[in-house]
Formats: sequence, C-alpha cells, structure tokens
Amino acid sequence: MRREQDSACGSEGQSEYVGRFRTGRLAGNRPEALDTWRVTTATLDVATGVASLLGGEPAEWETTAEDSLEVLTDYDMVRIIVEGPSAIRARMLLFGYQGKVLHDCDGTRLLAPEANAGKPCGCPETFEERKLAAKSGRGPAPSICINFKLADEPALGRFRFVSSSWELAKTVADLQRALTEADGPTTCDLALELVELTTASGVAVCYRKPVVRVLDDPALPAPYPAVRRPSRMLPPSHASSDVPARSSKSPVLPGRQPAAPHRSLNSVVSGLASVSGTERTSGPDAPEAVAQPRTAAGVLFFDEADRVLLVKPTYKPGWEIPGGYLHPGETPSDGAAREVKEELGITPPVGRLLVADWAPHPTEGDKLLFVFDGGILPAEERAQINLDGVEIGEYAFHTADQIDMLLIPRLARRVQAALDARSRAATSYLEHGTARL
Repeated sequence: MRREQDSACGSEGQSEYVGRFRTGRLAGNRPEALDTWRVTTATLDVATGVASLLGGEPAEWETTAEDSLEVLTDYDMVRIIVEGPSAIRARMLLFGYQGKVLHDCDGTRLLAPEANAGKPCGCPETFEERKLAAKSGRGPAPSICINFKLADEPALGRFRFVSSSWELAKTVADLQRALTEADGPTTCDLALELVELTTASGVAVCYRKPVVRVLDDPALPAPYPAVRRPSRMLPPSHASSDVPARSSKSPVLPGRQPAAPHRSLNSVVSGLASVSGTERTSGPDAPEAVAQPRTAAGVLFFDEADRVLLVKPTYKPGWEIPGGYLHPGETPSDGAAREVKEELGITPPVGRLLVADWAPHPTEGDKLLFVFDGGILPAEERAQINLDGVEIGEYAFHTADQIDMLLIPRLARRVQAALDARSRAATSYLEHGTARL
C-alpha cells in the first residue's frame, strides 16, 4: 500500500512523513466516507499529539501498512502550513492490474515513462470529458498529493493528504499560484466541505469534498482550540473494525460545533431521504447495508466467419470488447449501446443478454458485468466504423481460440462463457467468469 501511495505522489513520495489525513475507511469490506478527518500513523506519539489537538482516541486498525494506528478526529477542518507550491503534486493516473501505472500525465503532457515525458498525453480538454473517460475506466483520474505540517503542532512532523477529488483537481492550479505568490510557508485550512444538492430526478444527494483555502490572515482563530488534552491508547482488545469509543471531552467553540462524531456519508444520505418522505428505520430493525457494485456492459459483434470484434484502447495495453461502465440511471442494454456508439461510431441494435458476471476486482471492489449479443455486423455497417483515435485506436475480428491470448484472464473467461451461451441460445450467470448452475 505504501509503495502504491508513494508512486501516486511521484518524487514527493520519497520524502519523510509521519502520518496521513484520510477522508474515509473500510467498514467491513466496504468503503465508508467520513464527515471528519481520519489520521493514520505508525507512531504512538504522533497519534497522541493528533488526538490531543483534534479529538478522538488512538486505536489500532487492521492493515498491512506501517501506519497501523488511527485517530478518528472530531473536526472537519484543520489548520496547516504548506511549504510552497512544491509541496503539492497534481497528476492524472490510470492504474492497471496489480496497481501498475498505465498512464501518468499532468493533463496535457506525459510525465512517465521517461522516454515519453513531455509528449502530448491525449487527455480531453475539459474536466467533464476527462471525468467521463475515467468513470468508464478508459482514462486517468486525478491524484493530488499535499504535504503539510499542523499549524499548531509543527513539531509533530510532515503529514500527507492524497486525493482523487475532481473538485480539488479543478482548483489545484489556483492553489499553486497562490502558494507561489506567497513565496514561503503558507498557512491554509484543509477542510471537508459539505455539499448538498438535488438531482434533476429529485433525489437528495450530499457528500464531502476536500478544500484547501489559503488564509489572507494567518492570525485568524483556528477551527479548533490549540489546547493540549490527555489522550490514551486503547488496549489491543478494543482494536477492531468497529468505531472506537469517543472522548466525551471534545471542546465546543463559540459559534462552531465539532462535526458530528464519525457520522458516515451513508447516514447523511439516509437523513435526507427521511426528510424527502422516504421511510427509514434505525436500530435492530434497520435495513442491512446493500451492495453498490460498479456496473458495466459490453457487446459481442461477429463477422460472417463468426469471428468476434475486439477493440484496442490507446490508454493501456491489450484488447477489450466494446463497452464500458454505466451512467447513473442507465440500463445495461442502453449503456452498452451508448458505449458502442462512442467507441465505434455506429448504432447497431443490441441483442439479448449472453452472460451476467459477478466479478469483484481486488482493488476496485464489487463489479457486475453484462455481455450482450450484437449478432453479425454486416459489411456495410463495418464500413461505417469510425474510431475516435483518442480512446480506441484499433479494432479487428479474432477467432475464438485467440481470445485467451488477447484478453486479460478475467475478461477472457467472461467472453468464452458468452460465446458458449450464444452457441446454446442460452443466458448464463457467472461468478468470476465461471458459470453457476
């Protein structure tokens, strides 16, 4: 984990830091967004110092990384000192299998590998286009690394915050300019700002976005009191995936309340749903957490020789089938048709479902993947294929016995199962690419 984090931070990853500020954690095996800062560290003195300043209690958490202590703080804002623009590294990264970096750029030029550094990266010009490409798994996403010290306890050492927030990515250039103009260590507030909105379909949504604000007046009151309070290490018997007991000594400032103790984003959304009229319960009768898998859909097209059409992305090695991740509210068949139009420039009908595959990814979590039958693509329609050259650089028809050599194993199993289902005029349910009867 530490090696992947340092890779995301580039050369800055080699500098020493004593802990990380985080916006979430794993609850069981599911990611959970938090309303207050979570700090992880390998050092008890650092954990105790953070707890004394920001509230919470040091506790052990289950990890293979060095930072095995965590503090779930009381505050959604912390005052920091950023030592100039070089303390911030903003990149666009696309990770492949086992965390390998497939694409590394600054949004305009490639940063790695060294042989290609400085060459145009091919990323879309607008953030919205980049976001759509990343969401479909075909483009890089932001990786912003900020190194800083706590303004009220700089002696604790340098901390790090790593974010993939698109909102932060939009403002990081302005932040670096402000730090350049400041010409030296600069006092800032690092905050988790609450965003509440209602979608076009009337659904209430809220989330926390990370924000860094450069202070014009560093003498402004801190968002928490610079008061030392005793803290203690929870005994190992209390260390688990459950939330540690909260300190009852968290101070209340005039005109400002500490953020609600570890109220997850899910609980906030539940509250909004209740306000909008959706009945929810709490306590022992509350509904269990439900899976929220990433969902994708693809289509198999064939030529008259029964060869299957594969596409070759420009942003990573290997071949794939036409398709991608669904948009919110989009059905699998509609999403598959949209992806075919985006990638191939054609709009053939999407036929029946061949397979549905439950195949969680080791780093990306639960996934549900659908493969549809596109049937034989007539010669006149094949002649109309128009690749955009940005995401897809090549397409070709291949025989079934070439599939295992051209596709990654997970996808190869899924496609082979789809070919078998097509030959039997059947639909198969898969788990990790293996049919379950």
